[in-house]
Amino acid sequence: MTIYKTIPSYQMMKKQALDIHSAKHPVQQEIDKNLGIINLVAKIEEDKQSLEKFKHIPGGVISFLCTLKKDDITISEGRATAIINKMNKYFERQITFTKNASLVDAVVKSVKMLDALNLDSNSQPNSGIKLEEYQVKDIHNSDLITERQKKYLTQLIHQNCTDKKQRESLVNQLDEMSSAEASRQIKSFL
Repeated sequence: MTIYKTIPSYQMMKKQALDIHSAKHPVQQEIDKNLGIINLVAKIEEDKQSLEKFKHIPGGVISFLCTLKKDDITISEGRATAIINKMNKYFERQITFTKNASLVDAVVKSVKMLDALNLDSNSQPNSGIKLEEYQVKDIHNSDLITERQKKYLTQLIHQNCTDKKQRESLVNQLDEMSSAEASRQIKSFL
């Protein structure tokens, strides 16, 4: 009796790879790391500094400052300002909207800080990934001589320099040359 091993089809493998809600999928594992409760405290006060800056504006200027804290660490400040005048029929709503805008501004500005705090905290599990593995290598500095300039300048040096030592010296200096210096050198040979 022959037992055949079934080979999963391409469609089946593709479906499994795209099933990010599977508990074993790396995307779902990363989502699980980001779940939980973040305790933030928002302190809303009148923004005296902004009021001082806008004292020249006619009408009633209102301004709120929302300070957002996590574990007694200030992570952001949000500001919102509005003008109350006779055109604003419902000033209570305008004031509430302005207060809420300062809160939204603080929350938006806190995103990067919260990310930085999460990276620094010990609560994050160590993934075992070393930062050195992900360093970008072979970055070409745009200020340095380009390969095209280097090749052309090498040809010009060999054509125009009769002294062997001077020629070798010039060719050896090419790697440290900036793009602008290489352009000037090329023009001098032409």
